[in-house]
Amino acid sequence: MARDLGYRRNQWPSGVTLVDLDGRYAAIRIRPSGVGLRRKPGDGDWDTVDVTGARRARRPWVVRISRADGPDLLVKPFRPGAAGMPDIGHRVGRSSGDDDPDTADLGDNPVTAVLSFLYDLAAIVVFPIAITAVFKDSRAARALRDALRAAATAPAGPKA
Repeated sequence: MARDLGYRRNQWPSGVTLVDLDGRYAAIRIRPSGVGLRRKPGDGDWDTVDVTGARRARRPWVVRISRADGPDLLVKPFRPGAAGMPDIGHRVGRSSGDDDPDTADLGDNPVTAVLSFLYDLAAIVVFPIAITAVFKDSRAARALRDALRAAATAPAGPKA
């Protein structure tokens, strides 16, 4: 039975961006009082992140967040509708284990060869659409980067 993902259409809370952090869904909240990070599901407290800067990573759709108290964070922001608050803490992409029949070896037979060829042909057709999506992801990353830079240069207030 497929999981209902209708909640992903809901609007995120103000100042919150959902991101891919180390292969898991996480949320970054940017407020005048500071930047908060939530990596685990549930209604817990937001971890305070002392952001000293944000810049573009090697890939333009990824943001490198510089912290005063630890290593840099590499995050890929999601566009609205691609993830929802209940996803926080779960793995991005497939969450099933090795027993997933979709990841099993297909074997060596003529049907598999034809299906593989059709799959490759479909990938060539979809490639321009994927490039367009990369540009949209890059715009989302730029918006997050600008908001984090503004939060890093804002005067410190009560922590998030």
